[in-house]
Amino acid sequence: SELFGHVKGAFTNATADKPSYFEMADNGTLFLDEIADLPLHLQAKLLRVLDTRRLRRLGGTQEITFQERIISAFNRDPVSLVKSGQFRSDLYYRLSVFPIHLTPLRERPKDILPLAYYFLAAYTVRSGRVFDDFSEGAKSVLLDYQYPGNVRELQNIVDRTAALCPPKVSLIGTEHLDIHGEALEEMPSQSDQSSNETEHDRILRALQENQWHRGRVAEKLGMPYSTLRYKMERLGISRVRD
Repeated sequence: SELFGHVKGAFTNATADKPSYFEMADNGTLFLDEIADLPLHLQAKLLRVLDTRRLRRLGGTQEITFQERIISAFNRDPVSLVKSGQFRSDLYYRLSVFPIHLTPLRERPKDILPLAYYFLAAYTVRSGRVFDDFSEGAKSVLLDYQYPGNVRELQNIVDRTAALCPPKVSLIGTEHLDIHGEALEEMPSQSDQSSNETEHDRILRALQENQWHRGRVAEKLGMPYSTLRYKMERLGISRVRD
């Protein structure tokens, strides 16, 4: 009933009419997130609604028309889902008018810190607690992490870290980051600044030892090639030719 709406009395506790998402987004844009999780019988209903641009609320008899742009997102490979019978092929082709493949977060290092700041600002709005920044060492840790859970995992890391930070902390350091549910231990012999300098030296040395072959260096350092390029840019590492 959330997607298609319902009328009063359609089921227990349906004490009032509830408009569908399609009605609420009329003449606008409706974003259908994680659509792969929609059961097959609702996929069939969604296909009919998209084809006709008409719907009936659950328990209702009145046909309601709408006009809007539909954007959908899959959290799994849609082609594999179609082949395995978990997603209707006709609905997939109806939705895939202009498909956009979004690469995993680990392959988009330039997005990591802007997203981390966005999630930290959102936490501030919700909680009222203000943080000044992430330390340079914390930024390096966030950039190095592989994020098997993609953007949602980054959001969870930022939210959990902010919630568990001691009350007087305004600068989030490596010792405050909470990844996999455990705070990272701070290296007592290195400050965040020296840790950042060490990363600069480590990358520079690896590049020099491998004749500046960035693909080989990325593999040796255990990071995606795009992350290495971003770190070189951020740390000011460039090859000086004679």
